[in-house]
Amino acid sequence: MSEFGPELVDLICKITGDYTGHRDGTLPQEWNTVCELGLAAVGISESCGGSGGTVGDLSIVIRELAKAGIGTPIVEASTAAWALGEVPRAGSDFDTVATAVGHIEFDGDCLSGALASVRYAQSAKRIVLLLPESDSVVVVETGASAITMTHGYDLAGHQTSRVEFDRTPARLVASGRHCEHVRARLGLARATALVGSGTGAYLLTRGHVAQREQFGVPLIKIPAVAAGLARISISLREAETATFRALALQLDDEQSEGDQFAAAAVARVMTAEMATFVARQAHQLHGAIGVTEEYPLHWHTRNLWSWRDADESALEYSKLLGDLTVRGGELALWDRVSA
Repeated sequence: MSEFGPELVDLICKITGDYTGHRDGTLPQEWNTVCELGLAAVGISESCGGSGGTVGDLSIVIRELAKAGIGTPIVEASTAAWALGEVPRAGSDFDTVATAVGHIEFDGDCLSGALASVRYAQSAKRIVLLLPESDSVVVVETGASAITMTHGYDLAGHQTSRVEFDRTPARLVASGRHCEHVRARLGLARATALVGSGTGAYLLTRGHVAQREQFGVPLIKIPAVAAGLARISISLREAETATFRALALQLDDEQSEGDQFAAAAVARVMTAEMATFVARQAHQLHGAIGVTEEYPLHWHTRNLWSWRDADESALEYSKLLGDLTVRGGELALWDRVSA
């Protein structure tokens, strides 16, 4: 944790202390506070108008918001801002980011094709679009001509839109960021959010089984319950380890973009696996109370289900790691994938 870590943790706790949930398809009011305090611009240098700090400081902000059970556009907005070299100015004035899964054609001036799901396109001013096939990063206005958006929300209530481009005006980002570099940043941010949400679910579950009694003793005294809680902790520690390694590589300027992306991909696979297991196990240990609207467990588990396949699915990341291993051979396997 950086020197600013404890202060950031305390600040996020104050922002999220009164959170009681928000209506599906809307942005939580805490998002405005996050932007007003410059937290979405952490990790962007002050010379570019950001709040300074490192990607490690940004990870603290993302993790703590997720641990509180709040779904905000912090991952999308902070990554888009970093890719553009600009900062979100207010809660309603931010950009989002999406990865083209499938074929999207960009001829240098216009985009053609469709994206099945772009998170927060309904509220964002622009979409930063990652095109892995051409290693390009382009930006398009959500209010541009020849763009069609169908808005909705996912199972966690987060805004998501189908976006269709029909020779929609677009341009390469001026910052010159490479696609692989932005994908690594996005993957790390998403993995961090998943770790935060998994931690929130674990803490709720641990508190519940320690306080709730059955047969005259706390549930935690029952071996099967204790073992289930331990498995949640182990899964969470594995995901944290992979995420911390990805963060360490992104903090090291001597690491290549390829190594950083590989580590982020590993973290995304591990955190997606953790999300599935922790959500299922947390609900099992809670029993009936865990599925009630009044109890906050669903804040975490719905976010886990929503975020595990956001941007690019764990299957896509696994395929990328498999291709990397085939191309790089044994050294790539040990140095990039299993280290």
